[in-house]
Amino acid sequence: SHVHAMSRRLLMPNQEPEKKEANNLMNAKVPDKKDREGDFEVSILLHGSWHQKRMTYSKKIITFSRVNTDDVLDIIPMKEIVQVYDSAPVETNNIRTRRKSDVTELIAEASNVFKVETIPDGFNLGRSYHLKAHSISDRHLIIQNLKDFSEHARNREMARTKFKMFQIKVQRIFDSDISQQFIGILILANFLINILSAQQDSKLRDHNGHLTDKGKMFERINLAFTLVFAIELLVNLFAHWFNAFVRNFWNLLDVVLIVLSLGAVLESNWIILRFLRTLRVLRLFGSFSSMRTMLKALGLSVNKMACYFIILSVLASIYALIGVSLYALDAPNSFGAFDRSFMTMFRILAGDTWVDEIPWLLEDGTLNSKFSMFVVSYVVIVNWVVLQIGTAVLLDSFMRASMELESREMQKNLHARRLIGFDQEQEPLSELLGQLSRDFTSSDDLSRRLMQLYKIMMHDTSGALSCEDFAAALRKMGFEHSVHFTPSDFASFTRNGALCDADGKLDEAGFEAAMREQLLRFSIARLAEVGACWMRMEIQLWV
Repeated sequence: SHVHAMSRRLLMPNQEPEKKEANNLMNAKVPDKKDREGDFEVSILLHGSWHQKRMTYSKKIITFSRVNTDDVLDIIPMKEIVQVYDSAPVETNNIRTRRKSDVTELIAEASNVFKVETIPDGFNLGRSYHLKAHSISDRHLIIQNLKDFSEHARNREMARTKFKMFQIKVQRIFDSDISQQFIGILILANFLINILSAQQDSKLRDHNGHLTDKGKMFERINLAFTLVFAIELLVNLFAHWFNAFVRNFWNLLDVVLIVLSLGAVLESNWIILRFLRTLRVLRLFGSFSSMRTMLKALGLSVNKMACYFIILSVLASIYALIGVSLYALDAPNSFGAFDRSFMTMFRILAGDTWVDEIPWLLEDGTLNSKFSMFVVSYVVIVNWVVLQIGTAVLLDSFMRASMELESREMQKNLHARRLIGFDQEQEPLSELLGQLSRDFTSSDDLSRRLMQLYKIMMHDTSGALSCEDFAAALRKMGFEHSVHFTPSDFASFTRNGALCDADGKLDEAGFEAAMREQLLRFSIARLAEVGACWMRMEIQLWV
């Protein structure tokens, strides 16, 4: 809509607006010809006078635009139409530019008038549209179409809402701690069964390779676990359909393991089946948030870990080359080639204290100082110094990565609360204030932006800005979350009416004063919240 487009250009001049499903109505266009069910020129009552508009509708939406253009000025979703009246007396509570008696007389004198009412909490905030068709046949056709399409849209939305509510309930149950802990217990139980099966492997098959009674019992138990996990996967898919499911790595891992497990059961492939059953325990990492955090922290530490392993490999390779040069003839099994020498150095790194092929004492009983210095220097440099320092560096990297993940989570929570000290429901202007606070460069620039914003909000009104006008303009600006601006919010915004005129409305000066006061509160609350966030992070880092 016009208000949405201009407000986005004003508040976010250097940012491309996000294309989200919640904003589809804001970006609505005139229905395509293939979807179009009606295209009429009608008159709409605005501020006490009739204005010629183009009315186009499909089975889902009504659009109003200028005559002979596709420039959408207003829309009505079919599912939000409460009733369509053939003719009805006009409600003049919202008429400001003419006397109510004059407007009522204007409606009474007009012919082919009909009225469209919308739901109070919908996109149009309960607005009633008084429309006038050019002929009786046009009016009858439009009314009948709107009644049929709106009823069908409401029924479809009701069914969709019931399904969505059921899906949300399933999701809450599935994501609850009790459910996830129960799934984790099942995974552990399946892993223990695999351990017992491996321990008694020789008793599960006879000399012909056929399953024994005990083997068949384990097979039935594992098949039961596979079916339970398959059902759990289907419930997960239903609860998080579709994007949330496929964006989760652990869900994709579940799909692969379950599909391959079922395939291995059908093919009776014993080796693949046992391998897949062993991998099921990896799902524990996805079931518990603490394990996921550890894995993410390890992932963020990969670069330092790679450097550390390269250093160890280089040192081991140097000593392996020296070993080949000095001891290839004396100990061919340990140092006869580079690969043998490297594995010898790796065994010492892993805790093997000596190379048995070369004695540490000579035949005369004296110390084999040459080889002893070779091994001792390797143990001191690699095992005692590099290994210990590397462990400390990796631990520090892991801790910092964990703090970074926690910082991201805090930032995510801050963004959800609009980086202010209260919730979206308590502060409906948070998105508007956040965008304004990021964009203006000086006090004069802020005044210019606020005046432009005021003019945008006055797009379809005249005089001063009322609570209804302000709420309707906010609703059509296309913010990420729906804005519910109530009369109590307007009273707080205007200091209980102190900034309003005698009619309880805001003029330009009052609007600017109110917005500046809200911006100051927003900035102070944001700084306090961010400061508290960093203070918590510093305390945890020192601890």
